Amino acid sequence: TNGAREDGFEDQISANPFIQNPYWAASRFRTFDRRNRILSSATLKYDILDWLSLTARAGIDHQTVRGTVIEGYGTAFNPLGSINEQEQNLTQVDADIILGINKEINDDFNVEAFFGANKNTQRSDFLFLRGERFVVPFLEILGNVENASRSRRLEELALSALYGSAEFSYKNYLYLTLTGRNEWFSTLSAPDKDTPNNEFYGSASASLVFSELMDNADWLSFGRLRVAYSEVGGGAPDPYSLSLPFEIFGQGHLGQPLGRIQGGVVPNAALTPFLKSETEIGLDLSFLDNRLGLDIAYYNNTTDGDILNVDISNTSGFGGVASNIGVLKNKGVEMLLRGTPVRKENFGWNTSVNLTFNESLVESTDDAGNNVNIGNVRTFAANIQQIPGQRFGKIIGTAYLRNNGEIVYGADGLPVINPERQILGDGVPPWTVGWNNSFNYKNFNLSFLIDGKFGGQVYSGTNAIAYGNGLHKNTLEGREGGLTVTGVDEAGNPFTFTHDNSTLQAYYGRLGGIAEEVTYDADFIKLRQLSFGYNLPSSILENTFIKSANISFVGRDLFFISRSTDNINPESAFNASNAQGLEYFGLPPIGSYGLTLNVKF
Repeated sequence: TNGAREDGFEDQISANPFIQNPYWAASRFRTFDRRNRILSSATLKYDILDWLSLTARAGIDHQTVRGTVIEGYGTAFNPLGSINEQEQNLTQVDADIILGINKEINDDFNVEAFFGANKNTQRSDFLFLRGERFVVPFLEILGNVENASRSRRLEELALSALYGSAEFSYKNYLYLTLTGRNEWFSTLSAPDKDTPNNEFYGSASASLVFSELMDNADWLSFGRLRVAYSEVGGGAPDPYSLSLPFEIFGQGHLGQPLGRIQGGVVPNAALTPFLKSETEIGLDLSFLDNRLGLDIAYYNNTTDGDILNVDISNTSGFGGVASNIGVLKNKGVEMLLRGTPVRKENFGWNTSVNLTFNESLVESTDDAGNNVNIGNVRTFAANIQQIPGQRFGKIIGTAYLRNNGEIVYGADGLPVINPERQILGDGVPPWTVGWNNSFNYKNFNLSFLIDGKFGGQVYSGTNAIAYGNGLHKNTLEGREGGLTVTGVDEAGNPFTFTHDNSTLQAYYGRLGGIAEEVTYDADFIKLRQLSFGYNLPSSILENTFIKSANISFVGRDLFFISRSTDNINPESAFNASNAQGLEYFGLPPIGSYGLTLNVKF
């Protein structure tokens, strides 16, 4: 079936037209994409002296992206249908000139350095056409619409920089590296204004290869201690963030286009680059002729003056104002344990475990210390906020009203919603783990990757709607024999109520509106990738121009070994922004399978 009635219109599965027949969505909502991309680069190097060189390089990345999106004629919430067509031309030009130095001062000291200048320009030309209400039924082309509109947006930005790096080494065991970069941003204030449009940031790192000082330590193949401090800056996220840009769009009056202010954020001419500073200390160890290794690092960084959109009253005509207010701190540990348990002539096994922990803390938001909302789900029962003193990306939502831990019920037997929204969890999981293995036996090779994330939560809009419509498996309880709930009443007295078929729908409808009920731990372990391959024997290739050839079967995102969420993909996200921890009718995970042929000449 394609989800259509005999007359060709959508066969609705609900009285709500926005709850769509999935077969209709799959067959009558169509998307077409085409991307053409050209990459070109050139490099010219001249050796001035045997230790001094000059390099010039430039590259161009141009791509044209065309797309068509069709809402089919007969769609319940848009009966006459619509079509969107867009074309985007993106061009990026990047050029550098670099002076390189590689000088051995004496037998003990060596200097390797470079100094350069960079220019990066980016240009985006976006054309958008929209057609609404097809005139001839089921003829879904742009020329068959009752109302057509168009808009065009041109964006340009440029980055310029002077940069350099110098590495000093002593006897192959002591190293010091210094870097510096001064960058100018076209998206920020001009130099003749009160605020600068440039930022200088640098780094310093030192490492000691102490294994070079341990002549008699045969058990230690390699040992290094490293410490580093770095700074990096960034500009405004989009061009034209400092003033009000205007655009011409649509056919709003007598078929003529109208002009309007583009965007919903109040510009801020005083924006400056944010600055991120980080300190890291690490240890690298290898043992038993490099068959066992450990890399571990601790880091602590602070992002100061982060550019955030602060909510303001909608009566202003805008949704927020861009400001340099955010202060965010991250600290964590990264560890890689690797080993070769088996190393034989015809058989080998390499394995590695990667473990990371990151705690991200919001130090401050605006001057008043207000919470900053960065994302809502369509049920509006939950959102993601940045809260001073809390971890990055807290899930805030409706919750049960409780009295000494007991759920409070009204006289109608429905749980009472807490008048104040509560913190329900962390949208960003702090723990990430991955386990990679590779085996080889003669000409065969097998590898797999298992990974997982732990410590985060996710609000499920899918399950919220399922509760409200009696589609969640938990709503089966009570349909026969009734459902008895216990707790306390609003005065704190013990309370018991039995729901029958006349009140059960209202009860589960109330649960669907309580975000606490459908917020889950987002822990999971997944078989991320599996590969099985065969190397063609050299005896077959020895009389050919082919040096090596491998054919492999590869599968990615295969299945969950375990997960804590109910019904949904724990990796699902409501949008592509930083508002992690929200889900709303996310698509199931899509596994991919393929054959790859790798040939070297």
